[in-house]
Amino acid sequence: MTQKYRYNLFLRLITPIALLLLVIAAGLTAAVITESNRTIESFRALQAASHARTLASGSMDAILTRDYTLLENWVHAAIPGDDYAYAYIANDGGLILAHTNFSFVGKRITLQRPAAMQQIETRYDERSVTEIVQPIELGAGFLGTAHVAYYQSHGLALLPNLASNLLAPLLVALLLFGLALYAIARRTTDPIHVLTRTIASSSLNDLKPIPASITTQKNEIGELASTFQDMQSDLRNSYDRLRDALEQLDRQKTHLETMLHSIGDAVITTDNAGRVEYLNPAGEALLGWHQDQVQGQHIGEIYHGEQDQRQLWELLEAQCLKGGAVMPRSEQPIVNRQGERIFIEQSAAPIRDAAGNINGLIIVAHDVTREQILQQELLYKASHDDLTGLRNRVEFNRQLQEFINSAKLDHKEHALLFLDLDQFKLVNDTCGHTAGDELLRRVGHILSGEIRRHDILARLGGDEFTIILADCSLAEAEPIAEKIRRAIESFIFIWDNQRFNITTSIGLAPITADNLNQQKLLSLADAACYAAKHNGRNRIYRYDENDSLLNQHYGEVNWISRINQAIAEDRLALYFQTIEPINARDAGQHLEILVRLQDETGRLIPPSAFIPAAERYNLMPTVDRWVVSRTCHWFARHPEILGQVGVVSVNLSGETLNDSGFADFVLQLFGECGMDGSKLCFEITETTAIGNLIVAQEFMARMQAIGCRFALDDFGTGMSSFGYLKTLPVDFLKIDGIFIQNIASDPIDYAMVRSINDIGHLLGQQTIAEFVENADILKRLQEIGIDYAQGYHFSRPVPLEDLHRLVSPLRADTGRPSS
Repeated sequence: MTQKYRYNLFLRLITPIALLLLVIAAGLTAAVITESNRTIESFRALQAASHARTLASGSMDAILTRDYTLLENWVHAAIPGDDYAYAYIANDGGLILAHTNFSFVGKRITLQRPAAMQQIETRYDERSVTEIVQPIELGAGFLGTAHVAYYQSHGLALLPNLASNLLAPLLVALLLFGLALYAIARRTTDPIHVLTRTIASSSLNDLKPIPASITTQKNEIGELASTFQDMQSDLRNSYDRLRDALEQLDRQKTHLETMLHSIGDAVITTDNAGRVEYLNPAGEALLGWHQDQVQGQHIGEIYHGEQDQRQLWELLEAQCLKGGAVMPRSEQPIVNRQGERIFIEQSAAPIRDAAGNINGLIIVAHDVTREQILQQELLYKASHDDLTGLRNRVEFNRQLQEFINSAKLDHKEHALLFLDLDQFKLVNDTCGHTAGDELLRRVGHILSGEIRRHDILARLGGDEFTIILADCSLAEAEPIAEKIRRAIESFIFIWDNQRFNITTSIGLAPITADNLNQQKLLSLADAACYAAKHNGRNRIYRYDENDSLLNQHYGEVNWISRINQAIAEDRLALYFQTIEPINARDAGQHLEILVRLQDETGRLIPPSAFIPAAERYNLMPTVDRWVVSRTCHWFARHPEILGQVGVVSVNLSGETLNDSGFADFVLQLFGECGMDGSKLCFEITETTAIGNLIVAQEFMARMQAIGCRFALDDFGTGMSSFGYLKTLPVDFLKIDGIFIQNIASDPIDYAMVRSINDIGHLLGQQTIAEFVENADILKRLQEIGIDYAQGYHFSRPVPLEDLHRLVSPLRADTGRPSS
């Protein structure tokens, strides 16, 4: 290869100069030959002209004497050799008198008297000839013309001799010059050849030194060699730096690959055309492909959604590769190699080189299928009832709002059904909650089979169900409601060999452009259901705005907004009533916290006016939280009063007991205000405790763990009270006032109270008598051994804010009222 380049350079130097010399020599030769040819032609023309003048002067007398023989002699004498073509004499009329070719004699030519000698180019004997025409004149008279012609090509025969005489010395000169040029070229190219060979035989690991004989030359080649020598040194330094950088890069690459292999997220890199370049083990596990199988494949073939394989890639390409933006984390369903649908959380970013140009894409993905499934399950649970699988209250309210919007925007009419089971409490009380739950499940299944595909069925809670009949007027809804009523009526529920005929009361209300308030709609349907129960159960009641029964019930419904507004405006007030020890070993006085509502004018409203509505419409958890929170914070501000009080009792409703977050609320509240749990007693009615037995046991266990106590309120009114006492870890039994009011005169009431007191004490529980209104009742209670008494005989309810003024009279005096 070096030898080839060597002669290439040599030839590049020699060839142009040699060609130039050859061109110059050829040009000079051509010029000499041309000029020589012109000189010869001029000489021959002069020679022919001389012959023509001689012929003209010599033939003059012969023409005059008409001596044609003499003319023939003169004509042949005018041609000195073979290079002449012909000669002839013509008279003044153009008649040829004599010709070297006798066949032309006697012929005429077109002739005009020439003013002087003429030279004519013509053809003769298929050859080019030059003819000299000389006029024959005698004085002023014209006798004719003398013609002499010679061959033009005959003069060219002299040129080869002339050319050979010129080219020989020229070639010798060219040869000498070429040798000199060769020596000069070698002197120039040999050092370059040595330099090239040295460089070609060098490598990054073995750089050959350039001979000093070249680098020391004081010319361009020496300068070039020095420059190459400096480049060698720079190359060596650059190579060393590059080697170190590559070693460091290799270490970083190894570290990066180790890290990418060990992380749990899938990592995929592609070039800017979407061809896969790298897939880490987590990516292999996620997609079901091996790195070797996918390298070079388009990412759309292995990383795509369920339908369009290109859609996901086009999104990545548009946002990252073309847009140059980072794709934030987002969830995306994809299909792996096995055809399994998996959910991933992915992010993507363009890969840029040092100049900032995008030359690829990196995708980081994490399998969130389990989280997605869990999220879907949570969403389902958030919108569906755990027990029946039907829509719950939250989802029903959302759907109801959509139908309200439909009625407003599309002027469509729908129907709302409110269902309440008539025998549910009987099943619960007789067979327990497990049976009640099974009954609700079966009723839900029956209802699902009776409604249309586009209708909405939900369980609001307890034994209350709602149905939205889409695109259905009240007149059209009644037959459907009747069909549902009959389906429930024909259902016989059997549990532990007990048979229960189940019926339902149904309230009907329209969803029209006139009823665009969700709460109002529910109230109307609930009021209609209430009317159905009031009229004998197992029937349908259609809402009528002029119905007095519905209007009376709707008045109760109006308490919903009033209670909510009162809570929002802090218009609930805390009162208390003392619970006096009459036979108890505990000398401390107890207090029961009561709640009142102030209307917009400041007038106090008793609990009997608003508590039933709050319980019916699930507002009691909010009320109970308000009461417990304000009570704890009040006593936290007055620790000196709390120290003199034995126990502070607060009532809890059944809805609050079923509130799964209430226990955590109490624990957080105690932590905030520093309340001593042993000072707080929760009162739960007997019906609430038995109706929510498992929930009540769990809540009581959590609260008793921090010292709280429990009282079973209104005890004695339920048929199964004694059976459940062993399973309810209460501290106090509050005997219902129905047994206390006539205890002084009714021996049955006396015996009932004594039995309750004995059983309570046997179970380690203290007893509290309610509605103690006079001394006679108190005396009888003391005879029986009741531990505490509460009623107007001791005190009426007083605002809690007045407790600090009354704290001194609150002492352990039994038998006398303190206020």
